[in-house]
Amino acid sequence: MKPSRTVIVSGLFVLIAVAVGLWAYPRLPALVPTHWDLHGQPTRWTPRFWSAFLPAMLLVGIALLAALLPRIAPRQFDSPSSVRVFDIAMLATQAAGW
Repeated sequence: MKPSRTVIVSGLFVLIAVAVGLWAYPRLPALVPTHWDLHGQPTRWTPRFWSAFLPAMLLVGIALLAALLPRIAPRQFDSPSSVRVFDIAMLATQAAGW
């Protein structure tokens, strides 16, 4: 079975996110500020692992959801136009996740 273009693009998004995480991880401090107050002072921190790899994990989740939803949809996306719209929406969601 030949993978669809959407699956290939989703896989590329995930690979890029993992590559960026691997590149960023050693360059990040042990705790990365993730929330600031009105004065620009950090008020919350996240461990470097989550800061580097959470985007990739979220993209994997969205890609799995994109693969699963058409299979459990009540009408199985009967219309080719609905499949195209769904594919575009899921890729846009993944791209916005960056």
